[in-house]
Amino acid sequence: MDRLMETYFSLEVGFADIDNSTAIESSEFVYLLGNCFCSKNIDEIKKFTTSRIWFTYRKNFPAIGGTGPTTDQGWG
Repeated sequence: MDRLMETYFSLEVGFADIDNSTAIESSEFVYLLGNCFCSKNIDEIKKFTTSRIWFTYRKNFPAIGGTGPTTDQGWG
């Protein structure tokens, strides 16, 4: 579970690139969008997560460069 959380909070490795044999070292359950998965079934978790489009936007953060944007909406 620690490896899953580390990947979630990191931009270094994409979830789909995690090595299945070392991704999750426990038999805990993972809940994603109301669905329960056994943490050992990493392929099923990958299939579920990569089949969704995930948009996130932040707002009200300190202005970039002191006077720049305070939201990341509309950058792409």
